[in-house]
Amino acid sequence: MTPIERLARWLENAHPTAAASLQPGADKKAIARLSRALDDVPGAATLLDLYRWKGGQTDPLAPSLRENYTWLSIPELFEAKDMLDDMAKGGEWDDEGETWISWWVPGWVPFFERGSDLYLVDTVGSFGGKPGQILEFLHDSEDRQIVAPSFDAWLRVWVDSLEANLWTVDDTGFIDAADALDRFVAKRLPGYPRWKKAKKTRKAPTKTKPAAKKATTKTPRKRR
Repeated sequence: MTPIERLARWLENAHPTAAASLQPGADKKAIARLSRALDDVPGAATLLDLYRWKGGQTDPLAPSLRENYTWLSIPELFEAKDMLDDMAKGGEWDDEGETWISWWVPGWVPFFERGSDLYLVDTVGSFGGKPGQILEFLHDSEDRQIVAPSFDAWLRVWVDSLEANLWTVDDTGFIDAADALDRFVAKRLPGYPRWKKAKKTRKAPTKTKPAAKKATTKTPRKRR
């Protein structure tokens, strides 16, 4: 079975309320748009297959799939991405004299959301990493966690951990991880997670142009 088939089976058996909240698979137009954004990075094909299977969760009160994270539909992920792209371009998080160059990067494509926190595909290889790696974006912290080298690896290890009974679902639909999850992931993804920090750079001083001299007009002398 593929990881997606295994995920479907686990949700039906262990988290049926979350399974019932999943939307029908995304249409061809939405898949094509997401494919262009992912730019064929490693793991992109699997994420596209996931959206062909189901289209995410459009209900903001839907049961979480992991640690209060819900799965964004393709329209929702582009709404979040476009907003954050615009905020980054507009210097939303800049300080006086300094600008953030990696608080949010336009090459990031989110797919899971928890409030304003996101799991995302990094298509440009930020923080010295490789395109296709999976990051966790925390909206109120400069910490950036690279959690897996690709979406393939992230999905496989997540499904492995579900089947290993390392997650529990409470009566409200909240799903939480066991303490052993970090050790479980470390064995399957050596070297991950990798903790990085968003970087700042000094703003170039603004050059002020010298004030233009006012043109003076000479009053012609009257002839006597």
